[in-house]
Formats: sequence, C-alpha cells, structure tokens
Amino acid sequence: MRAWDSTLHGLRRQLSATSSAQPNHRVPLASDVTVDEVFWQHLWEFYRLAFVLCGDTVSAERILVDTYERARVATYVKPNWHTRWVKHCLISASVEHIRKLNTEASLGKAHDTCWSDSLPVPFCSNFPRILFVLRIWEGISTADACRYCALSRTNAEAILLDTWMQIRSHPESLAEFAARLQFPLERVPQGHEKTKDAA
Repeated sequence: MRAWDSTLHGLRRQLSATSSAQPNHRVPLASDVTVDEVFWQHLWEFYRLAFVLCGDTVSAERILVDTYERARVATYVKPNWHTRWVKHCLISASVEHIRKLNTEASLGKAHDTCWSDSLPVPFCSNFPRILFVLRIWEGISTADACRYCALSRTNAEAILLDTWMQIRSHPESLAEFAARLQFPLERVPQGHEKTKDAA
C-alpha cells in the first residue's frame, strides 16, 4: 500500500513540475475548473486506468504525464465533461503507446518484461485486454472502442467474442485478473484529496 502511495506522490511531483515549467498552466476547462484540479482529484483513478491499459507501472507513469500535457491543450471543455475529457486523452495516449511497442516488436526489438506478461490468457495480450477494459470496465461503446483502437467493428467484436469464449472455458482467468488488480484503488492516498492548489 505504501508503495502505491509513493508512486502517486511521485507522479504528483512530476505533474507539478510539468505545470510549473510551462506558462498558463492553470488552463480553465469550464466553470473555473482547471486541468490541475481535475488531475489532483482523480489521479488515483487515472493511474489505475493507465496501468491496466498499458500493463506496466513505468509505462503508466509516462502515459499519465503525457495525458496531463494533452489535456492542457484544451481551451474549453463543456461542464461535467472534465473527467471524460482527461480519460479520452489517457486512452488515446495508452493505445498509441501499445501500438508503438507492437511496431518495435515487429522490427525485432526485444520485448521488455512487464506486469501484463504474467496475466492469464487472454488478458496478457494488449488489444484483447484494452478492448475488454474499455467495453466492460469503462462501459465505453463498441463504436468508440473501435475508434480508439483503430479497429473495424467486425474485428473488435471478434476479439471480444474470443475473449469471452476463453473466459467461459477458463472462468478462473477472470477471477485471477480481478485479483491481480486488488492494489488499494478505492481509497484516496493521503495528500491526494480534492484540492484547489495548483503547483
């Protein structure tokens, strides 16, 4: 538990440094809400999503910093869409990261060992895991999941069907996947409560 707290405190320092190093870092999204405030309030949730999508702690940290920079580009996001906007940036960054790894693998670059390698089939494979998380965990529509992953609806539905077939054949795989995600995600670490201070 302390390890995850330490990880997120480190992320907050990185994000604060990124924010302070660039002008106009308190970009308003809507109704006096800033990117900084959205991130500090939901940092735990964003880190969890990045971690499960990319399947690696180091990559999740990089993706979260990338997401922060992407989210700051917005000059306006309509009210009540703040978290959704940041998640959109995060999912896009995660998928781009996975595609980059796949491209490097196709060119013969050695695959670095990561957390997802030890997951049960089908969750150890990147796109089956990503589609499953987006559709089942996040409740994102099939059409939107296809857009994020640059897949046709036919291909995405085939991957999801195959995932469910494997889960039905080996139901313990879903239980193991869920168990592997049982780091303390539902609590807000000390120092990550909702705050209005920027950096």
